[in-house]
This record gives sequence, structure tokens and C-alpha cells, in this order.
Amino acid sequence: MRATLPMPLELPKDLEAMFAETGDVPVRIEGVRLDTVDVLEGTPRAVQEMLADKAEIVELGPDEEVSGFGGAMLVSGMAILCATIVDAAAHWARPGELLIARGSLVEGLAVRVVGAGDGAKIAVWPRGFIEETIGGHPGAISRARALGDRLQALSGATMGPFGEMDDDARRALAMELSVRCLKPGEVWLEDGAPAPGVALVGAGAVELYGPISEETSETIEPGALVFPELAVFGGDAPSSARAGAQGALLLLVDRDAAKRLSARIPDLADRLRGA
Repeated sequence: MRATLPMPLELPKDLEAMFAETGDVPVRIEGVRLDTVDVLEGTPRAVQEMLADKAEIVELGPDEEVSGFGGAMLVSGMAILCATIVDAAAHWARPGELLIARGSLVEGLAVRVVGAGDGAKIAVWPRGFIEETIGGHPGAISRARALGDRLQALSGATMGPFGEMDDDARRALAMELSVRCLKPGEVWLEDGAPAPGVALVGAGAVELYGPISEETSETIEPGALVFPELAVFGGDAPSSARAGAQGALLLLVDRDAAKRLSARIPDLADRLRGA
């Protein structure tokens, strides 16, 4: 009698998936996979596990806020990032996005996360913990610092006319803004050089000087435009510009992008000048 071999056992699909994941289950916080978070891309599982272990989950109702953190991640709902002393939104958080509270400058701007819509659930970490945890991974720390610079600059910019624009216009402009980090005393623009369409000070300070003397003639602080008379349409810088003693974060839009924005927001130049 010929023996017959049993047919291969087929596992139910959900059980098969469970066995397949057993060896490498993604690290999650409230359903958010940490290996999909941009800042944490490529970090080891051990780093993600440390972050998951130390995360504090905070539930925010509409207009409720959390501050004093080093990093915050929107888990669910809607939330915005604001400077502590300004109500205007500097950044609209996306689910699973890690917000870094500080950037390259030693003197950082205090920020807060505020619940929007029906509220939000936020994972938060204390100051310094994110940087300490990912400090051995150059790519991650570089992305974290760049993101911190951008959020610091956008928050500081809302302390001027940028913060008085309506949300749609501010959001449209923010999408076009690039960040330039200047070291203390670094020369950004020399007199006679082409100026960008928009140059907003986000953090630190910018000093104007020259062309005759290197003595500071004017100090531009967060929220204000550098060369406001050149906003949108640009022109040549009437004086030189350098970072102050603490450095500076600039938000820049080139002339072409500024002209495109002015077609969408006809009074953009006036709004930026506070007119």
C-alpha cells in the first residue's frame, strides 16, 4: 500500500502574520510606529524602546496646552505649536510627527503645544532627553537640530506681523520659508549684494552695519523683517547684515517664490511690514 503524504498545514492569515512579526515587532507609542518617525529614521530598536519607555502621554482639550518639554509627538487629534507668549500658530502638527523644542541657538525660545479642533493626545519627553538618547546617531541628531531650528524660527517669527496674518496666509508663507542658521557674528549679507524677497528674523538677532563703519547701526529682533523696504520684490542690500552675539535663525524666501506668493496674497508685502 502506498503511503500518502499529508497536505501542508495552512495557517489562518492573521495567525501567520502574528508569527511573522514575533521576531521584530515595531516599537509603538499609542499605535504610532517609531521607526516611521522622520527624526528617528535609522535609529536602533534600543533607542526607540528608550523613547517609548520614557514617553508621558498627555491629553489636551481644545486650547489646553503643554510646555516645558524637550520633544513632543502628536499621537492623535489636532494640535498646533506656538511661542509661549503668542497665540498665533507657528506650526500645525501632523500625527506621528516629533516636534523638537530647541535648535542650534543656546538661548532658545519657549514654545508650547496647544490642543486644536476637538483636542489631542500628545507624547512628551523632558528637556535634553531626546538629544541624549539619539546623540550617538549623527543622522538623527542632525535632523532633530534642523527641525528644532525651523520650529524655533517659525515660533519667533509670529512675534511680529507674520503672527498677525490670517492662518491660511501664514501657512502658505511658512511652506515657502527656508531656514538659515547663522553663528555668532557671522556675516550674512554684504551691502550692495542682492537681497532675498523675504528675510524674517526667527530667533537671535541680526545687526546692520556699514557701508562706512562696522559699528552696528540697527538690531533686528525676532518677528521683524530685515530690509522691510525690499520685501517681496527684493533689491540690493543698503547695508551689511550679520548675526548678533547669540547667533541668529533667519527665515528666507527668494524673489521668485515671493512674487508667486504675492499673486496669491496681494497685500503680502504690506502685511509683512505690519502696514
